[in-house]
This record gives sequence, C-alpha cells and structure tokens, in this order.
Amino acid sequence: MVKIDSSLYSDNRDKIGNTLSSFEKTGKDVQELISKRKHDIDSMIVSMSNVAQNFDQLTEGNKAEVDSMITSLKNASSELEKLSKGLNKTTLSLNDILEKINEGSGTLGKMINDESLYTNMDSLSFNLNELVKNIQKDPKRYLKHMRLVEVF
Repeated sequence: MVKIDSSLYSDNRDKIGNTLSSFEKTGKDVQELISKRKHDIDSMIVSMSNVAQNFDQLTEGNKAEVDSMITSLKNASSELEKLSKGLNKTTLSLNDILEKINEGSGTLGKMINDESLYTNMDSLSFNLNELVKNIQKDPKRYLKHMRLVEVF
C-alpha cells in the first residue's frame, strides 16, 4: 500500500509541477503578445495622428471625429499597458509561489516535498474513517456520557 501511495504521490507531484510550469509559460506568452501588440498600437496612434493632421488641413469638419479616434486608440493602448503590468505582477507572484513550493514552504510545498506528511495525512484519514464506522456501529459506546438536558 505504501508503494502505491508513493507512486501516486510522485505522479501527482509531477502533474502539479507540470501544470504550474504550464501556467507560468502561458503567462509569459500572453505578456509577450501584449507587449508586441502595444508597439503596433503605438505605431497606429502615430500614424493616425499624421492622418489627422492631413485631414485637418483638408477639412475642418472631420477634426472632431479624428480626435475621437485618436483618443480611443490612446485609451486602448493605455488599457493594454495596464493589462501587461497586471500580468507581469501575476507572473512574478506565480514565480514566488512556485519557488516557495519547490523549497518546501507552506502546506502545499511540504506535501509535495515531504512524503512523510502525505503518509501521515493518509493514515489520519484512514483512522478517521475507522472511527466513524465504529461510532455508526455502536454510538452508545461513544455518546453514553452526553445528555441532551441536564437537570440540576
């Protein structure tokens, strides 16, 4: 039974590690994509600014619409930058968490890195199940000292 538990423990540890690594890679990929698109949007804003100047010279009537478009593009660029910063913070936090887990800090880190903790928890779970079965078989044995109402 210990051999099976050890095998399951090892498999789960690898799966958790792979999953967390996958999250980290995905976060980096998304951040890189956003960073690449930010440059494109900034370039579009500059181009639109030039177009706006040309339109401004041709017709004064369309200036408000062009300005609105430029403002919208600037807002979109700003939102992408905020998203990129938030994703960067999330990635850093995830890296900190992974580092602590790998160092064996915290409950999850100890469960992954210390097999004895897993074994003890498994044993505790088994013992609790046995206790519940015994209480169900003979509740009077465990509850005989309890009274619903005690008179003086």
